[in-house]
Amino acid sequence: MLHYMCDFSLNPHPESDYPPHHGLKSTWDCSREAVDSYDDKSFCIFHLPVEVKSDSKVREEFLKLVESRKKQKIELLGARFSHLDLSHLVIDGGNNNIIDMRYSEFEQGLNLNRSTIHHPLYLDYCDLRGDELNANGAEFKYEFRLSYSAVESINCSSVLFQRNVNFRGTHISQGISVSNSRFEGKASFYGVDFISEWKDFLEDSQHFGTPILIDFSEVEFIKDANFNSSQFNYPAEFRDISVGGSLHFESTQFNTIRAEVEKEKKNIHNGADINKDILSEFGSIHGKSVASLSGNINDLKIAPDSGSGIILIGGPNTVINSGEIPLSRITGFVLFFYNCRIGEINFRDLRSLETESLVDFSKLHFKNVTFDGFRFGDYVDELENINFELNDTYGVGLLDGWEGGSIEFYRSARRSASAQGESDIASRFYIKEMNAKEDEIRRSISRSDDTLTEQIFDILSSIRLMTFRLTSGYGEKPWKVIVTSAITIASSSIFYPLIGGAYETDGTTYNLSNVLSGDVSVGETILNSLYFSLVTFSTVGYGDLKPHGIFSKLVASGEALIGALLLALLVFTLGQRTAR
Repeated sequence: MLHYMCDFSLNPHPESDYPPHHGLKSTWDCSREAVDSYDDKSFCIFHLPVEVKSDSKVREEFLKLVESRKKQKIELLGARFSHLDLSHLVIDGGNNNIIDMRYSEFEQGLNLNRSTIHHPLYLDYCDLRGDELNANGAEFKYEFRLSYSAVESINCSSVLFQRNVNFRGTHISQGISVSNSRFEGKASFYGVDFISEWKDFLEDSQHFGTPILIDFSEVEFIKDANFNSSQFNYPAEFRDISVGGSLHFESTQFNTIRAEVEKEKKNIHNGADINKDILSEFGSIHGKSVASLSGNINDLKIAPDSGSGIILIGGPNTVINSGEIPLSRITGFVLFFYNCRIGEINFRDLRSLETESLVDFSKLHFKNVTFDGFRFGDYVDELENINFELNDTYGVGLLDGWEGGSIEFYRSARRSASAQGESDIASRFYIKEMNAKEDEIRRSISRSDDTLTEQIFDILSSIRLMTFRLTSGYGEKPWKVIVTSAITIASSSIFYPLIGGAYETDGTTYNLSNVLSGDVSVGETILNSLYFSLVTFSTVGYGDLKPHGIFSKLVASGEALIGALLLALLVFTLGQRTAR
């Protein structure tokens, strides 16, 4: 017998399974009138099993409900749908009341394609495992939630979300695309499980290129976007995005790399030629990437929890204004910055500054990067450890096919360090810039198509830069000052006997002619010349030995001047290092 009210009742989660957000806290009973009976119970149109109702009738009743409930919350908890088609509609009940469809089941998907929804829409804990959520070109005027749900795929390209969006904890089995969408409120993808069944998808599909299954390309996040604790089981694309707030990837898991995908594709399609596109831009680097980020990002926070591979950050017009990327918490990953401008990014773990050791710069690689506000002064010891080799020349084994030594890269680093008053670091980068120029000239000389004039010019430039390399860096390297001092003392001690020598107050002269005549021995001449050179270099000048002849006097004067300069430079350099 048919009852007047729907018999559907929904109980909350058991305490042990109860999620922390948006879940049902007490038993909910449907208050709508029943329209039919099933299995000795009476149900409204929304809670009837899908096999005993038509999709068109459900759609009609849904729109009536929205239009008739002007002030009350529209509750459709636990509703059962085969396929709910709400595409190309303006859904507006007049008072912007909540449409609550939590715990609903959609056997063949939910279609909101190109619709405008003037209500907060709650789809938490829904089951769309049999099909997709299609909202391409839609506009959500109020909050949209799809948290803790199970969805086969999500197509939300070119969507406008005017309020907060929450996909927290949702399980997406085969694909998500939100490309060209705009998020004007906060966007939460916290704890989302992305593409856990990508191998099944590839087996069922006929794609002969590598499909993009996690597509956030050209997305605009006006405020924060949170991907913390999410799990990426397939390479993610965040190309040409814009982030006005912070972009979070903390405690995130990256559990696959593109090379695995390509291998799986070959296995499935019997070795078909499917690789020709995927490696064209990045070579072997892209084959190891787990995520690609580019665009204008105000604040970037990355700290993957598990996985391995390369995270690519950069591309045309990419700017990272600030960020926190604690390298001590990143294991198994390499961050590759390329063709981008980076600002004040902190690579230390702010939570353990007192106990943290040196930052491991081997996890960082740069290619054609411009620095704008990056604080090199915070990483002096780290830079010393890698000899200031930042431009993908340190640990280059992961980056096959890329050449290091970019002149523009080191010029940018030098200018950034200078702008922040780090003159010592700027000078080291200047040396690297000159070395890069020398390498470029050397490669130019080896090319056979240069004219004779060009080759002569290159050779002269190479000599000039080589001279610069030999005569620079003394203010940063104490060992270089010491070695130069030793060479000066030794070479001068050799010259003195040849050009006049040195004589004692009793008239004994130590030079080559007296050695040949037997007046003095070879050993005496060598030791006294070395002694004279040492006291002259150090400007002690005891007076027991004096230069003999005009040439010896000129060499001694020059050695004394060089010695004074080098000793002063050595004291300055040691003082700099002690201060650090």
